[in-house]
Amino acid sequence: MNTDRKFNFTDTLLRLMEKHPMTGKRTSQKELADGLGVRKQTVSEYRRGMTYPGAKTLLMMADFFGVSTDYLFTGAEGSKVYMKMMSAYKAGMQEKLERIVVLCSNAENMVLGMMKSGGGTHVQEQ
Repeated sequence: MNTDRKFNFTDTLLRLMEKHPMTGKRTSQKELADGLGVRKQTVSEYRRGMTYPGAKTLLMMADFFGVSTDYLFTGAEGSKVYMKMMSAYKAGMQEKLERIVVLCSNAENMVLGMMKSGGGTHVQEQ
């Protein structure tokens, strides 16, 4: 049994709200409350360690931030699962962005080619 692990939910929540792992942006209490379907005051109580979310809300919170529930509890990236998950997410996003760049470039080349050749779409009169 690992006795080094500590319960750091409040610290982890504050850190995640300060910089969302996926967007890099700050998350307001209202944004998190809306995402979880709870009151803004409830999020405030979580942040101050006055109360803690139940299992369902905790799962929703983990999904909201894209982290594991273990990470929410401890703030630790146990066995690097969190980092692997984020690396895979970033790689997937990078691949999608690269595909978009290629599509935009192809579309631009097609339009330029049509403009040069005068091959735009013209309506012929009868």
